[in-house]
Amino acid sequence: MSKAGILIVEDSFIVAYHLQKTLESEGYHVFGILDSGEKALDFLEHTKPDLVLMDIMLNGEIDGIQTAGMIKNKFNLPVIYITALTDKDTIQRAKITEPYGYLTKPFEDREIFTVLEMALYKHDIESRLRKSEEKYYATVRAMS
Repeated sequence: MSKAGILIVEDSFIVAYHLQKTLESEGYHVFGILDSGEKALDFLEHTKPDLVLMDIMLNGEIDGIQTAGMIKNKFNLPVIYITALTDKDTIQRAKITEPYGYLTKPFEDREIFTVLEMALYKHDIESRLRKSEEKYYATVRAMS
């Protein structure tokens, strides 16, 4: 049985390739590897993975934090940051996008799987709750 589909947005080919091979070895499907926020947003217009692994420093005009914010608002996909940046300002900017995880490089393979599984589970529960609330409000409106 295939596990979740992942999009990797990472400007370092070596890191991205390692992530891809590591994820695929555990049964995850890697939808693609992109090196800029613009490419990621364009890709998501046509393909919907289950989760996005996002570096903060990317090629292009927009960084990973800006891209993650747009992904959250437009596509409602969970994002996990994978970055070497741990300064206070970056973390403050990143947390506003409500990421499902924040891994600092270098990280152990086991860490990525733990954070990934927790993020997928949390997103699934939140999606079910949102659907239940929508159903409840529709029922209340119909009764009014």
